[in-house]
Amino acid sequence: MLTYDFIQAGNSSVWLAMEQKHEAAVEVLLQAIMAAGVDIDARYEGDAMDKRGQTLLMRASALGLTSAAAALLALGADVAAKDAVRGNVLSLSLALFLLRALSFSLSRSL
Repeated sequence: MLTYDFIQAGNSSVWLAMEQKHEAAVEVLLQAIMAAGVDIDARYEGDAMDKRGQTLLMRASALGLTSAAAALLALGADVAAKDAVRGNVLSLSLALFLLRALSFSLSRSL
């Protein structure tokens, strides 16, 4: 059985690659942590930046990382998982879409 620390270290690596928007690195890291048996739906709780208990799929969706989200879905990530504030993949994706639409609208009106 994998330890909590090992799972968090694997997720931390993927999380950092996501934050830097390195989708190719995310895909390589996902394959590595899956081969090691890490739960793809484990909640990341490694730093103060995110105490919402998001899964990797939630974070990829929130950041608009479509390749990473597709890779996570192919690996069987749970699309119905909810974080501590009851957000899910759909709500995070919708929020990103609305923010981008608002930003586009504002930029056109200036």
